[in-house]
Amino acid sequence: MMEEISTSNQAKASLSQLIKWQYPWISEAKIASYDYDPVSLHQEIIDYFNYMCPTRAEHVSRIDLIERVQKVVSRTWPNASFEVFGSSKTGLYLPTSDIDLCVSLEDLGDTQADTIRVLHSLRNAILSDGICSSDFITVLEEAQTPIIKCTDRVTLYKIDIGINLRNHSESAKFTAQQIRKYPQLPYLLFVLKQFLSLRQLLEVYTGGINSYSLVLMIVNMLQLHPRKADWQNQEVNLGVLLIEFFELYGKNFNHERCTINVLDGGFYEPRCYNDSANVNYSTLSIQDPVDKDNDIGKSDFSMVKLTFHQAYLQLCRVIYDYIPFIPKPGKKRFVC
Repeated sequence: MMEEISTSNQAKASLSQLIKWQYPWISEAKIASYDYDPVSLHQEIIDYFNYMCPTRAEHVSRIDLIERVQKVVSRTWPNASFEVFGSSKTGLYLPTSDIDLCVSLEDLGDTQADTIRVLHSLRNAILSDGICSSDFITVLEEAQTPIIKCTDRVTLYKIDIGINLRNHSESAKFTAQQIRKYPQLPYLLFVLKQFLSLRQLLEVYTGGINSYSLVLMIVNMLQLHPRKADWQNQEVNLGVLLIEFFELYGKNFNHERCTINVLDGGFYEPRCYNDSANVNYSTLSIQDPVDKDNDIGKSDFSMVKLTFHQAYLQLCRVIYDYIPFIPKPGKKRFVC
């Protein structure tokens, strides 16, 4: 009997160490309370969000890097405007998230060749300043929006720099408004960003989608949710919402025929293909809420959709194969 108890204790200790190493956001005090059900998934999403939120040290080091890049830009073009946008602006960034920067020049030409020329000039200036080494900085000339991608040699943070980008500031403001309207948004966004990042699908140029597209997809799902909730005041099960997100965009949403639109309370509209002879049905279409002439999707959605579908099936298998459809005593009830 004593040997069995000792073996059991060793197994529990090994499990505890494994969880601490692989899932550091789960505290030892909560290990026993976690279960294979949506309530535990809800709690884990909250724990993960709290664990992954930027620390003060991370924030300060990012600000320092931004200021170093800004000094290079100011020396190169004294009259240039410089702005941070994206997740670094809204605060919804993971430790591995890129820092998105925009340089605005008034006298820049309108062609893509002019933009690429300026990007190469900025690349050379950044190299001369020693922020990056030549192996960790490149100009993505063939991207839909040409940018510089580089990695800081001190912090190892990645930076994306664009020139005269459209509506970048307005997009950050719109995201901040949606966070106030839908407090569930940051939690879902953190999980989904990490989910896609681990699969190299959080970059458009690698066949993925960007963070802003994810924001609009989450917002649209909440706008059109069949169980209308008071999103600001009622407690909602984030685990169920995550499963429903994967089900919607991995299984049910017809991205070949529908465009996502978050204006006027959210709706789907028929997709418009300008060139019927060269239709790309694999792309995702999302109406930019701050620019009606801009479709921010335009990226291949096939791999992302397949990945979402697989996640939906896996979560359903884990949850519904392990738990009976009987509420456990003391389990919390949620709106969704």
